[in-house]
Amino acid sequence: SLKGISAGLGAAALSQLASRLNKTCASGDYAPVAEQLTEVEQGMAALQEQAQSFFRSTQEKPGSAGR
Repeated sequence: SLKGISAGLGAAALSQLASRLNKTCASGDYAPVAEQLTEVEQGMAALQEQAQSFFRSTQEKPGSAGR
């Protein structure tokens, strides 16, 4: 589930958003779902940007080997 995967990645905020969305859907009150999905999408975009930034920072820059 998105809740479990995001928790495993250390993305607590996204995990909480996914958990809230799951609870809303389980309750049968679908009125807030569209807004919550938007929040989840924003959380996923933020996680993607953080991951990309991290991986860019860990890549070895050309010409820096052995320094």
